[in-house]
Amino acid sequence: MSSPPGPIHFFQIVNETSLQNGELRIRRSFVSEHWQGISSPVLLVLPNGSEWKMDWEKRDADVCFVQGWKEFAEFYSLEKEQVLMFKYEGKSRFNVIILGRSGLEREYPLLNGTLEAEGSGNSKRPNSPLRKKRRTNTEEEARFNEYSHNARPRDRDGRRIFLKSEASNNVEAPKHAESSSALERARAFSSKNLWFYRRMRPAYINNYLLFRAEDYVTQEERKENEFLSLWVTDESRPWHAKISKHDNNGQIMLTTGWKQFVRDNNLKLNDVCVFEKTRNSEGLSFRVIIYRATQESTNIPSQDYKRRGRASKWTEDQFTIALKQSQTKRSAHIPYGFAKKYLQKAKALTLQIGNRIWEIKLDYYPRHSYARLSSGWDKFVKDCNLKEADECTFQLIDRENFVFDPVSIEVWNPNGKYRVVSTKPMPGTRWINLLIQQDCRVEICTQKKTILSVEDIIQLIGDKCDGVIGQLTEDWGEELFKALSRAGGKAFSNMAVGYNNVDVNVATKYGVAVGNTPGVLTETTAELAASLTLAAARRIVEADEFMRAGLYDGWLPHLFVGNLLKGQTVGVIGAGRIGSAYARMMVEGFKMNLIYFDLYQSTRLEKFVTAYGEFLKANGEKPVTWKRASSMDEVLQQADIISLHPVLDKTTYHLVNKERLSKMKKEAILINCSRGPVIDEAALVDHLRENPMFRVGLDVFEDEPYMKPGLSEMKNAIVVPHIASASKWTREGMATLAALNVLGKIKGYPVWFDANRVEPFLNENAPPPAASPSIVNAKALGLPVSKL
Repeated sequence: MSSPPGPIHFFQIVNETSLQNGELRIRRSFVSEHWQGISSPVLLVLPNGSEWKMDWEKRDADVCFVQGWKEFAEFYSLEKEQVLMFKYEGKSRFNVIILGRSGLEREYPLLNGTLEAEGSGNSKRPNSPLRKKRRTNTEEEARFNEYSHNARPRDRDGRRIFLKSEASNNVEAPKHAESSSALERARAFSSKNLWFYRRMRPAYINNYLLFRAEDYVTQEERKENEFLSLWVTDESRPWHAKISKHDNNGQIMLTTGWKQFVRDNNLKLNDVCVFEKTRNSEGLSFRVIIYRATQESTNIPSQDYKRRGRASKWTEDQFTIALKQSQTKRSAHIPYGFAKKYLQKAKALTLQIGNRIWEIKLDYYPRHSYARLSSGWDKFVKDCNLKEADECTFQLIDRENFVFDPVSIEVWNPNGKYRVVSTKPMPGTRWINLLIQQDCRVEICTQKKTILSVEDIIQLIGDKCDGVIGQLTEDWGEELFKALSRAGGKAFSNMAVGYNNVDVNVATKYGVAVGNTPGVLTETTAELAASLTLAAARRIVEADEFMRAGLYDGWLPHLFVGNLLKGQTVGVIGAGRIGSAYARMMVEGFKMNLIYFDLYQSTRLEKFVTAYGEFLKANGEKPVTWKRASSMDEVLQQADIISLHPVLDKTTYHLVNKERLSKMKKEAILINCSRGPVIDEAALVDHLRENPMFRVGLDVFEDEPYMKPGLSEMKNAIVVPHIASASKWTREGMATLAALNVLGKIKGYPVWFDANRVEPFLNENAPPPAASPSIVNAKALGLPVSKL
């Protein structure tokens, strides 16, 4: 081998092996003729002046770049089939040009030119070591220039320093109008502080960010600060990125924490970030202004319209985390101000939901104004099924032991004018979209608590809340309506037709409208009552358990003999909408006779049974009959099936008690899909035990969600967990009506003229009427009624 007499060129194709193994084999023809005298490491010089040291190893007839090659390839985002053009200048120095797959020269993300003291103001741009032709169009040069600062860094003597950089001159710059606009807006930034900008390239998005150490971070600052803080406008907490020095070129790298900043702020290729150095007593800080390549301009993270939450915040005794993608994994930042006030002595936090407890390690870095939850956080996220864009509020309930009660929240349309809280996730998304379309911010509590306490709901209401959608399991009385009124709330709606959990008089006192959702669950509730009737009559649940236990040996004459419904008498207590719908199903479906008791005559139901009886008679069958009983006891004594559908008030509490149970037939079937306290449940358990042929089907319970002792052991009882309205169409409709009740009051709409005629609100092919579907205290509040 001999040293080359002068500069010599060769090219090297990047292949997949060189990228995977982290080493580049040099073309053997160059090695065999010219490698003698070349020492390790060699120096690679890019057209923009960047220098990379590269160690090499001799392997038989080959030479491979090893140490430094992997970092070089990652930084310039090299891909297979790209071409590197080498020009050897002697003294172990190579000039390198990177060509893309198209054969055109690539842009170079790092401009590491030389520096000269301020003189005439003209920076002489060095010629490219491989090219002579020069482009002087400054507009084109700006497409490649990575730095711009009007407050120039100074040297030790106080003289201003100018950066020499080189534009890409041999090939036409790419015509990215939108990206150029972002770049132009970044270049127009002005500040008295030191600042620079970086246009996002693959290396910055996927790996780390580099900038000139001597220009923006002094040696003293690097010694004092392991991390620097990045603050984005409108975010209440910083991101922290570790400061490292690049081994090959001496540049500052932002490593640990930088990728999280990229993800959280949704940085894309060709976005431009301005980094402005700011004064902060807690450490080294930069304010970051983001200019989007695909938007006019923005100083805040790009956010999904529906699914992004607020920045982390804190108030007295509680803090809120708005979960971003990185925070749903191993760690989550918490507001430093809260940590500084309450958690300086804490090593870990205890999160408690009911009987479940999670221990989460606390990392507290006062030097960097930084605090986070780390070990144990990922398990909490998984167990609570938290997702990106959820919010989680942590209420400090034990200061001495650092115990918190967490409440997780899913946020839609975070910048909405009106704040509406739903205490539970509700089926469907139409209700959410209807609120969003009217400029509402929607917060949904995703806490894994079946029943929220009064304290939980007060925490959800917070300082500002326009309306709440709640559930019938919640106790809405003085405390909650006072809190809602204090927060500016105007409306509350149950996602239920009943509202015995709501003190309507108290709500009226505080000027809060109370909504409910009638007219949408009539048929689905009646269907469940009919289902329980069939299951009890034919002993379906008992037979199912028998089969699953492997007890079936073959057909037997007396195996699970039940009751025939045809020709029997069905009794209905309360012939309102649901009771009448159930009666029609049993009469028409099973040709049963009807006896009913209600304070008001159900003329429509009577006409239906009469017409159906005439139809049967005309077809040669025995007609069905109906009777309006003079008392409830008459129904209990005569009916084979009794289904309860009264409202719950003082007069219907324990309507079916020990005395009335004794008046029913020994093989009667009792169904309750109304309200649990209508039946004396303890008396019912005794009656079931004493009368094994008596059967009951229950969807509701006296002390819901609990059952009285002994009920679960009764084989002649079928129990289901309050699912009467649990059909997809009905539950989605209930959610829609509840949301529109709240929305209507917020927007000042009138009340719908008939709460049972809700079809216009449920038509997904047309906008809903501008009205609240059902407000139970509308008259007391003096609300206008729609004339539509």
